[in-house]
Amino acid sequence: MEQLRDTSVYGKNIENILDDTNLFEHYFHDQLAVLLDELGINHLSVSFTQELLTKNPSLTV
Repeated sequence: MEQLRDTSVYGKNIENILDDTNLFEHYFHDQLAVLLDELGINHLSVSFTQELLTKNPSLTV
């Protein structure tokens, strides 16, 4: 946790984010948006990407 706190732009607030479901949903959404932007994937919405990642928790095809 200390490494995450030290490297995250959110600093010590990262603990509050991880403990609060509502804040975590926004944090996760933001992280996906950053990733899609960095990868140049602009044809998928963040919401759709989140569904792809979370609708199959057993990771089966």
